[in-house]
Amino acid sequence: MSDYEDEDFENYDDDDFEAAAEEDEEDDYDVLPTKSATPQSTTPKEVASPTRGAPVRTSYTGRPPSAGGHGPSNLSRTTASVSIPAFAGLTDAQRKAAKKKLAGAIQRIKKISLQVVVMDDFPQLQSLSKYELYNMGRSQYAGLKVASAQTHEDDKDEEMQTDEIDTRGYSCQVPEDRNTPFEGEHTLSAGGVVAASSGPAITPANRLVMRITAMAPDQESKLLAFMRWAGPIMLAALGMNPTAKKLAISAGKDPKDAALSAGSVKLGHAQEALLSQRPVTGLAFCPGPSPLLLASYAPVGAQLGAAALLQDHSLNSKGVLAVWDLSAPSSPASVLVSEGSPSCCCWAPAPHTNMVFAGMEEGGVCAWDLEEPDSRHPLEVVGGVGMFTRRPSYTTEYLADVATTAAPIVGITTTPRTESRSRPCQVVSLNGWGTVTVYTVVLLAPAEKNAADADIGLRPGSHLKLVRTTQLTRLGMRTLRPILAKPGGGMLAGVQAGEPAKLDQLVQTFSLQVLSGPDMDLLAGSDAGKVLRGSLVGVPPAPKEYIPDDHRSAVATRPSARPVPSCVTCLHASPFVPIAFVSGHSNGTVALHGLHGGAAAAVWPDVTRGKVLVVRWSPVRPAVFYALDSLCTVFTFDLAASRTAPVAAQSFMLKDKGKQMASLPTYFDIGMVNTGEEKGKAVSTPCFCVGYDDGLLDVNLLSQKQATPVEGEQQLLEELVRTVMDKGKAK
Repeated sequence: MSDYEDEDFENYDDDDFEAAAEEDEEDDYDVLPTKSATPQSTTPKEVASPTRGAPVRTSYTGRPPSAGGHGPSNLSRTTASVSIPAFAGLTDAQRKAAKKKLAGAIQRIKKISLQVVVMDDFPQLQSLSKYELYNMGRSQYAGLKVASAQTHEDDKDEEMQTDEIDTRGYSCQVPEDRNTPFEGEHTLSAGGVVAASSGPAITPANRLVMRITAMAPDQESKLLAFMRWAGPIMLAALGMNPTAKKLAISAGKDPKDAALSAGSVKLGHAQEALLSQRPVTGLAFCPGPSPLLLASYAPVGAQLGAAALLQDHSLNSKGVLAVWDLSAPSSPASVLVSEGSPSCCCWAPAPHTNMVFAGMEEGGVCAWDLEEPDSRHPLEVVGGVGMFTRRPSYTTEYLADVATTAAPIVGITTTPRTESRSRPCQVVSLNGWGTVTVYTVVLLAPAEKNAADADIGLRPGSHLKLVRTTQLTRLGMRTLRPILAKPGGGMLAGVQAGEPAKLDQLVQTFSLQVLSGPDMDLLAGSDAGKVLRGSLVGVPPAPKEYIPDDHRSAVATRPSARPVPSCVTCLHASPFVPIAFVSGHSNGTVALHGLHGGAAAAVWPDVTRGKVLVVRWSPVRPAVFYALDSLCTVFTFDLAASRTAPVAAQSFMLKDKGKQMASLPTYFDIGMVNTGEEKGKAVSTPCFCVGYDDGLLDVNLLSQKQATPVEGEQQLLEELVRTVMDKGKAK
């Protein structure tokens, strides 16, 4: 319906339809044809009704006929004709209403003024596809609206099971990939109908054992790792200290002031069938939160030679590593077995202390993962006691260069890596001919284990792998200037491309020490009394060699002087001053060096008549270090008390009444043993251990005097090292 239906056309006056005389430009609309120039006297009301069904043509000038203005002067105007169809069945009232609407529309049109505006040409754009038009909502898709309707509720549950089935429910907190029950648990479950009728009920403890024993190797290691992580958290929530452990070392009644030990415990007496007559070749305290001690043992009868070992195929002919828990030292916590003879050992850096490494006399490096379950390893009965002997998780003894050179590993250590969880650390080894090899420890994911089956060094089921990344063969000035001596005198330059190194170009080494810091420098003890400096990244700066003599000596001033007739048998860097390190020599000399000076900062010549086997810095006193010689004596050097001689010496030779021969020390190590936490801080105790040639270990608490630092010790050591360095520069 129109908005003007209620208007009464008859109420309009004639003046309302009159236009001004000057408005000649207005258009006239002829609705009814004009038969003559004489104005019609009739109005729209007076128009006779046409014949039903016939169209009516009406001329209209925009004003009622009664208003006049239809004379001859208006004939020249442009008129428009509008045909009003005569619909069948229209009444007079309907036609009257239509005319009224038409008259109102004509009146409104006249009030609209149009203006011509010049517009620029539209730019020529690339035509859009139907899909683009649909996304933009244009063209035929302009009025399209996309909507969704929900006929019912947001969610709808329906029962699809037509028959009842036998169901069993299980619930427990487990790590990832642990929520799949194995087949035996379904059949033997106490809640199952089959189990109730066929056998006795299975207790929850037995069910847990069944689940663990039936797990895949990778699943079992994950479960152990989860329990190791979740157990301390739960105990701490219950108000218990899960890491607190008391060392099983009895303190002495009245220790002397000069004595090193405040109490000791002997390890290995109860394991004579396994460890008896095995020389201790290496010791290492665990850097992690557990009070653990790692010891490496040579095969029984190693002094007899390889021929005797080849005739024996029992456990006595194999090398052994033992992990001792100092809170329960009655028996080893883990027994590790190797085909070769271990010469040194070390732990992985914290927090990855579940891995241990050992260098072999045959030239290889072996790695063990202590988190591997015992069920993967064989059970052997030794001395009437059953124990799991763990084979190496990975070994490098199969490598071609290791099998051909057969140079023993004289030093092994680890460096941490923090950029990747799957590569927690690096292993650095040094063989007897000056070759430094770096291995990256890789923890294989379950998906990578199948791809690693071709690696013959990887034991089946293990996820610990060593990847050789770097090999450094040039240490010292001799290898940097390879010159061979002529038989008749003179010098001959001499190494051709691809030619193997001659004996004169090789350096015999005996010890290894990796320095902390981003430069990755390392020290190697060699023959001729020199300490060689190398680097795992690039070339190390000068000096590249260190001598055990004063900066005023002939060895320091003349490079062509006769070398010192000794071998550097052991090295150790200070944990408090990184640029200071101490060296022990085969002629009984002990020397203190600074990293930036070639001459020694302090020298103690002929401290002992025997060979210095091990030197170690004190873990609590910066100015104190210890040295073990081949005559079973441990010397104490205190720079704050004396710079000319050791302040104390104590013999550790053991002579038991039941033994015909005394036990001779072969190795020495000192470190901090963690015993738990107190008020959020780690609690540790300084301990040292002496290993003997018959497999015995003597673990001691460090005395109170030796464990109490003196004020200014670290500053004293720094000044001593830097003073000698400044003298060397001035000269």
